[in-house]
Amino acid sequence: MSKQRLRPSLFPGYPPYLNFVGPGEDYEDGEKLEEDLGLEFTVARGTGPVIIDCLSKFGFKIIEWTSRNLRSVRGPVWDRLLMTNRDIKMDYTQADSGTKISSFPGTNSICRKDLLCENYKICKENFGEKIFDFHPETFNIPVDLDLLKKRMYQSKTAWIVKPPTGFAGKGIRVVSKSNQIGDVKSTVTVQQYLMNPFLIKGLKFDIRLYVLLTSIDPLKIYLYNDGLVRFATDPFSTKEEDLGNNFIHITNSNLNKGNKVFTYGEDSDEFDGHKWSFKTLLKYLELEGHDCSELWRNLKSIALKTILCGREDMINAFKDVKSDYNCFKLLGFDVMLDEALKPWLLEVNNFPSFEPEGLDRSVNEPLLAEMFNIVGFHITEPLDQLKKNAIMDMYGLEIVVDFDPEIYKRNPPTEKEKT
Repeated sequence: MSKQRLRPSLFPGYPPYLNFVGPGEDYEDGEKLEEDLGLEFTVARGTGPVIIDCLSKFGFKIIEWTSRNLRSVRGPVWDRLLMTNRDIKMDYTQADSGTKISSFPGTNSICRKDLLCENYKICKENFGEKIFDFHPETFNIPVDLDLLKKRMYQSKTAWIVKPPTGFAGKGIRVVSKSNQIGDVKSTVTVQQYLMNPFLIKGLKFDIRLYVLLTSIDPLKIYLYNDGLVRFATDPFSTKEEDLGNNFIHITNSNLNKGNKVFTYGEDSDEFDGHKWSFKTLLKYLELEGHDCSELWRNLKSIALKTILCGREDMINAFKDVKSDYNCFKLLGFDVMLDEALKPWLLEVNNFPSFEPEGLDRSVNEPLLAEMFNIVGFHITEPLDQLKKNAIMDMYGLEIVVDFDPEIYKRNPPTEKEKT
């Protein structure tokens, strides 16, 4: 791919796309973007440095966004849900035709643990257990409390209690008896604990995979070929007296950094540390004689079927969006392997974090560049002929076509679709 900041469309009559390069690559057209183009990228307050660095490398002027009001922004937007505005619902009808935001309506249907639980059950009932067999048995409390008590008595295994909108390992507990759940006044999700995880050096781990959603109807999703592997920091145990040790049972890195033994796995040849890249894990498994091609097929299947669990809700929510140009969404899928290398979906993260540490950067910087290129940003502000001439000279383009909102305009829903 060209290392110019603009690349022509393969289709006549379409405007050029902004082009992003990954780490270790430089733009052929110089370190700085032509100032007269005046390209801006709006980012929500608190957006991490890895994302800011990627945008700054392109040459965007970074504009801070302090609300979730789409009427106040134009052009590309990076969304981030803060604790202070998590109850504010985004109104997609206010989005300008030239706005492209990293948010997609209806994704709560799979990103809220309680809604994923319900939607997965519906798909399991409709399509059968042989197809939907990748999410541990889950109950929403207090609604399902009686069913859970019966199931806990029958199973004699551990269960993990999670707040439906929690993140970073906060509020998670492992219990073995229903009376340990406590007096629940608001909804919590209780999921059967995976008692036979695949262990490496006696430690359990989970895998953070990245799924990009660019369209829901027709469905277009992309699964990134790398990710992060997060290890617990104390040896695995299912003994009753060890259920309260979060360093055994919770793999979230932010939590495990609190253990003095925590280290990063920076060298992919050493297989050390408590955080690896997914490619390092695949390399380890192959050296141990495991079939990673089957694992990869299963992971792709989980990504697709999970999106299908919430697709109907997302299609309905997307009716408020005026343009197919407006939305894209990067989702974080958390998966755990059992001792037979079968992957189990634990949860889906609506706003995956991008930590600034070296290992995370080595995974996430190329991910961001590739994602932005797949998504396809245009210069959506009108350009005068002087600017068009400058662009054609600099990037060797024969013509610069203005952004036309009609290209991406969605047909308004019919009265039947509205109902």
